[in-house]
Amino acid sequence: MSTMTCRDCGIGPYGAQPSGLFLCDHCGHLLDLDTAWFEPAEVVVVDTDGSLLHFLSPYACLTWMDDIRDLPTGDWALAMEALGQFKRAAQELEAALRAGLPYTIPA
Repeated sequence: MSTMTCRDCGIGPYGAQPSGLFLCDHCGHLLDLDTAWFEPAEVVVVDTDGSLLHFLSPYACLTWMDDIRDLPTGDWALAMEALGQFKRAAQELEAALRAGLPYTIPA
């Protein structure tokens, strides 16, 4: 899980506004969730402080872990990259499950 950073400046987090839009604390960019595009595997939520957060769905994390298993073996650099990716996928999975996202497989 991570706080969603601004799509314009890449620095500030987005915070909920009374208008229903999300304002970047750094540059003032306004994000409208109704017109914003997100990855299909991404889940966007608002926390109790009004910050915009995003997670990978648990299913996407497990799929990512499964895909890593298919990387070629015998190459140290590839093995280290795969290990790094696996750790990131595991952290994303843990964060999604802790946030209460359901462990479901899409139909």
